[in-house]
Amino acid sequence: DAPRYEVSSLQQEAELRGDRHDIDEVIALLVESGLSGKDIAAIFSHTPSISMMKARRDPSTIATGQNDDSRGETLEDTLNRSFFGVLSSTIKLRKYDARKVLRECPGLLTKRGSMSAMEVVSILSNLGVSPTSLCRDKAALPMLLSRSPASLFRFVAFLSSDYVRMPVAKIGPFIRRSECASVLDLIAPLPRYNSNLLDGVDDGIGLADNDIDSTPIQKLLRDGSENMENETTKRYNAMFKTAEFLREEVGIEDMGKVLAAFPQVFTIERDRVIEVVNFLHEELELYHDEIAKIIEAYPMILETETSQMLKVIDYLRSLEVTEDVLGSIFRAFPALLSQDPETTMKEVVEFLKEIGVTNIGRFITRLPPVLGYSVEKDLKPKWEYLKAVSQFASFEVGRFPAYFSYPLERVIKSRYEYLLVVKRYPVQLLSVDDILRFGDKDFAINVAKDEDGITYAMFVKLRNEKLKSSTKRKGLLINPRPHNK
Repeated sequence: DAPRYEVSSLQQEAELRGDRHDIDEVIALLVESGLSGKDIAAIFSHTPSISMMKARRDPSTIATGQNDDSRGETLEDTLNRSFFGVLSSTIKLRKYDARKVLRECPGLLTKRGSMSAMEVVSILSNLGVSPTSLCRDKAALPMLLSRSPASLFRFVAFLSSDYVRMPVAKIGPFIRRSECASVLDLIAPLPRYNSNLLDGVDDGIGLADNDIDSTPIQKLLRDGSENMENETTKRYNAMFKTAEFLREEVGIEDMGKVLAAFPQVFTIERDRVIEVVNFLHEELELYHDEIAKIIEAYPMILETETSQMLKVIDYLRSLEVTEDVLGSIFRAFPALLSQDPETTMKEVVEFLKEIGVTNIGRFITRLPPVLGYSVEKDLKPKWEYLKAVSQFASFEVGRFPAYFSYPLERVIKSRYEYLLVVKRYPVQLLSVDDILRFGDKDFAINVAKDEDGITYAMFVKLRNEKLKSSTKRKGLLINPRPHNK
């Protein structure tokens, strides 16, 4: 007969090896360390092997300094290293936050996980990241501490290479940013022993299986370490090619600046980058040095579909914006190419028509970013105020479209109120252009006819203080504090 095989449990294997592990001792140690029942349930649910760890060293071996467990450290050792050491002493998390990190990242209680966390903190510290700054972004901390130190070091080498040339002093803060997580997922994926960071949790206790999406990183880790290394190498090769093209062909000198503004830039394939660069060159007749400046100012343009950009360009053409200014408009305001002309842009155009602007193309040419302004939050409040202080509001905005670019409270209202209340000037006789186009000091001297800008500066300061006080009072009325019972 064929031999019969049965799957053994962790407890059965421990008994066969002669291990003397007691789950009650493990729970008692975790409770003694300050963890709650919810914390322990989450840890056991995602990393069951922790429940079978030896809780403490034998008292007889502590006196002699010997390690009585050749198969690994005790839970007490890993708790001291990760929970009390890295999380509480080094990073100085509050106990509640440290417990939350353990719930999300129970692998920190394994020998490998706790040692890796120490090395990650050491790498970041050597790159100028202080423990205090690590403590600021608590949401990203569990995943960051779970990264492979070797993978992080490889990424540091890439960032400091000739392809990127990011200053070493900026690498640590860049890696720490939560926006960098999507890039790290590709080149420094999480070890499998931190499964709950990959599979999701249900209030820190159980897996939310129904909410789990099949992501590339999960598939990658399930395929095995060899395939993971191959995929990581492929990703680095693609990143090198993208960086090389942007530096050598497009002419971007400061790749570190581009990467800091948009960490996902190297997740975009080289062919896609070439497509965007060719589109800008052919459709808008921009030279490579101009395209380089656009990418440096707005690197997100590299992930914008060329079909989307063409819709924006055609929409401006339909508004009779002349061909000879299209290149200069998008060179100065490249973010417009990523907007949807069917939503915000059309809403803005309709509003401009309603307030009496007849030559929309000329208006947009003089103030291109107006197409990205919010009608309800930005344009309408400024328009209503202008109608209250000017007899010919439509004429004024047609003559001076930049009116809509000035902050309402800090500049527009402050200056009109100063002229009306303090100087008692008939503001209807002054053009909007004259009131707004100067800096604060020049406004006070040239328009308000002050000897210097001190009086106006004091007026603005007092006005801002009253405005803040009024806002706080409104907040208290809207959200009154509950009475203590």
